[in-house]
Amino acid sequence: MVNTLLAVLLLAALCAFLGCAVVLPLWKWAVSSPGTYSAAVAVLAALLVLALLVRACKKHGARVFFRRFLKCTVVAGGLAAAIAAVLQGTRLLALAALAALCAVYGLVDIVFRKYKHSPAQSGRQTA
Repeated sequence: MVNTLLAVLLLAALCAFLGCAVVLPLWKWAVSSPGTYSAAVAVLAALLVLALLVRACKKHGARVFFRRFLKCTVVAGGLAAAIAAVLQGTRLLALAALAALCAVYGLVDIVFRKYKHSPAQSGRQTA
């Protein structure tokens, strides 16, 4: 019982020490130079997104990845345009943006229909 309690307390102390060792320098950097800290965080986030995109492209194949990426981009762009139009007070333009979103999404789906699944999912072998 005492050994378990000692182990838990030691683990909590180690976590607190490591947390302070990582967070305090980052906090000092963010306070002293917010511009460079923000730029570094933005670059790291962009690298993470790029790595995830490359991994998805390798996993599913370039055509399947491009189809999914294009569909997500169409949806995000259409929703952003509709929201921007509503915020500007032009609801009719928002309705047109949503209609265009549906049309472009359908067009992308029709054009890339044969690339719906990766070769591993459909059972087909690629040479």
